[in-house]
Amino acid sequence: FRAMGLYQAEGNKTKQNYISFVNSEPELLSYFKKVIENKIGINPSLWRLSIKGNIHRKEEIISFWSEKLSVSLDKIYFTCYCSSKKYGIVDLRISNNTIRNLIYRLLKLVRKKCLIEKENCGYFAGAASA
Repeated sequence: FRAMGLYQAEGNKTKQNYISFVNSEPELLSYFKKVIENKIGINPSLWRLSIKGNIHRKEEIISFWSEKLSVSLDKIYFTCYCSSKKYGIVDLRISNNTIRNLIYRLLKLVRKKCLIEKENCGYFAGAASA
């Protein structure tokens, strides 16, 4: 539920063939990545990172996120962006339509459950009715 709540709040819900979770908090990104890998059985090598950050700290930022999220350097893309975030903003992504469909189905199940049990779902219930 927590991972789907995070995706509801910070995930890109487009009709494209990918899932995308955008955030600047290492703990949230790491948690989301681990849950998706462990609970759904996603191969860790499928993840890509797109980082928006300060060009003057590019190498430091890339190294930071590669280590924190265990993503190889060849799967990290960097874009110059003025951000107040020390390590920029990360778009954690998997380009795979099957995985996207699975995540969307899980999200729908969680929304449905929250409509039935609103008192147990907190803020997610408000988003579920939207």
